[in-house]
Amino acid sequence: MVQSPETAASCLPSTGVRKLRRLVTLHLLLSVVPATGSLVVPPEMRFISLRWALASVFLGQLMLLSFWGGMGTSRGIRRLAGALLGCAYLAIWPTLASMFRPSTAETPPTHWIIEFLTVFGQECIVVVPLTGAFLAMRKWFSELRLVPDSEDSSAPARVQYSILSVLVVTAVIAVVLGLLRRARSGELIGNSDWRMAAANILGIVIYLIDTLCAAWAALGTGRVGPRVFLVCLVASLLGVVLSFAAQLDMLGWWLIPCLALDLLIAIAVVVVSLLVVRSCGYRLVPKTTARLV
Repeated sequence: MVQSPETAASCLPSTGVRKLRRLVTLHLLLSVVPATGSLVVPPEMRFISLRWALASVFLGQLMLLSFWGGMGTSRGIRRLAGALLGCAYLAIWPTLASMFRPSTAETPPTHWIIEFLTVFGQECIVVVPLTGAFLAMRKWFSELRLVPDSEDSSAPARVQYSILSVLVVTAVIAVVLGLLRRARSGELIGNSDWRMAAANILGIVIYLIDTLCAAWAALGTGRVGPRVFLVCLVASLLGVVLSFAAQLDMLGWWLIPCLALDLLIAIAVVVVSLLVVRSCGYRLVPKTTARLV
């Protein structure tokens, strides 16, 4: 029988607790990599893909914070406070990296406070919508529960979908393509650049789709392999869409697969981390099943 979120943590075996602690420690150390890498990687255009790869690790951690803020087993206020604290921790390292650059030796201290708040605000722009989506998912669709191995069948499940599923997928595709068209139109309305706004909104939508799909692939019941492959395929296609929205094809066609690969890196960080959570016995259980507990 599945365990409720309130009792899942207390019923978690000691091995699972150790795994989760090691995962948190690893991410605390991993958050230093993008900042320190930015000090080492040269600023030339030929190294831009490497800088994007470092930023993808950073993005993957923001996606994980969003998942934990919305679907974690702790109380809601602790999850949300922890997500904001995690954003603040991640924002410290880019600020420190900027402070150690030789060109910023004479910069006043107030500049670093503003830079920290700017990075923190940019992170919140990503984390808040994603956390809200997971909170909605938690309320109406599924919850994170502790499930015994005997109840998690690895046999291939029959593919089923409803008319609502088709409508949702169609609506998502329509929104993505509509934002892509607006992002590449370059139309200016008044003093606002709607092209840039559409590109930013499209980025948030793509991050949201990728994070939800990654959680479904890693923590859904049944076989994991086919779902992970499907998520990687979707992430690659959405990376191409995002590259066209940013008009990278005008700077060089080689940047398009680079951005798609970098988005895959972010998804890999999320999927691998959630597979560790899965190894502790956690699964995403539909609300119809959760209500029977």
